[in-house]
Amino acid sequence: MLCGLPPFYSKDREKLYRNIKYNDPKLDMPYLSEPARDICRRLLTKDPEKRLGAGERGAQEIREHPWFDSINWELIYEKKIPPPYIPQLDNQCDTKHFPAEFVNIKLSPSDMESLKDHTDKWDGFSYGAGGSMTQNIDIDME
Repeated sequence: MLCGLPPFYSKDREKLYRNIKYNDPKLDMPYLSEPARDICRRLLTKDPEKRLGAGERGAQEIREHPWFDSINWELIYEKKIPPPYIPQLDNQCDTKHFPAEFVNIKLSPSDMESLKDHTDKWDGFSYGAGGSMTQNIDIDME
């Protein structure tokens, strides 16, 4: 996550699965701050009902975690903070930033059928500034 390797990492797939199921995440790297360790530990809590953000206050609980103290959520919500990275694209359909193994996957017949769905479910959806990406999402910024 923050370290380049998953906190349950093992080259042995079966051991990796056992680590995820039974062990605590490995977060003893000296370069991790205590807030970084804490948010990872709390997001990876085995019991879903006890995880950070799983309570009544949901995502607000995550936004208030000390790891995010330097984040001004209101400015992000209002799209007043420029993104840290804007990919350079040759055209609207440019896929050079996606691994070829994903770009070249053959679609199943059911995938092809789902692409024929021309409903209005994505009308007004935009990632760009001024778009209405959150028009149907209830976000409490308090």
